[in-house]
Amino acid sequence: MEELVKTAWEALKSNMKTRLLIAITCTIVLLSRSYIETLPVGKVLTMCFLFIYFVALIFWISIGLDIGDVIWKRYKTKKEQQEYKKYVLGLTEEKLNIVRKLFNNPPQYKGYLHENDPNVLELYQSKVIVKTKNVSYTKFGEIEDINDVPILYILQPPALDIMKNNPEKFKLNK
Repeated sequence: MEELVKTAWEALKSNMKTRLLIAITCTIVLLSRSYIETLPVGKVLTMCFLFIYFVALIFWISIGLDIGDVIWKRYKTKKEQQEYKKYVLGLTEEKLNIVRKLFNNPPQYKGYLHENDPNVLELYQSKVIVKTKNVSYTKFGEIEDINDVPILYILQPPALDIMKNNPEKFKLNK
């Protein structure tokens, strides 16, 4: 009995296709119960139907929970994308100027920005722009503030798509 429980537990942890196959098989056995009981060994198998019923119930519940989890994740992702789009479309003029500067530098949509600028920090934290890992090397005389060296930033693809789909909002140069 212990081996049977271990096997069932392993099957429950398996992929969706395997669990669906087990659940459908158990359901077919339960639906054909009246026919199986008419067979010569059918009376002996009557006790097994309760176990099969619980196995089918557990597997159908696990499949339902997985489907619910997938639906919930898609809902959350779609909601996050809508909030992101709302944020990008509602940028203030200073942030819009930063985003336009990066957009007007194709094909990489990049530009040097000062890291300590609060607008740049907010755009970075909101995942509209991202820092490159490359360190910018400039001559000492070209740096205005040694504590705020310009860093190369790139416009994120989701923000870029929103901008391309709403050019009138951003007044973009094509």
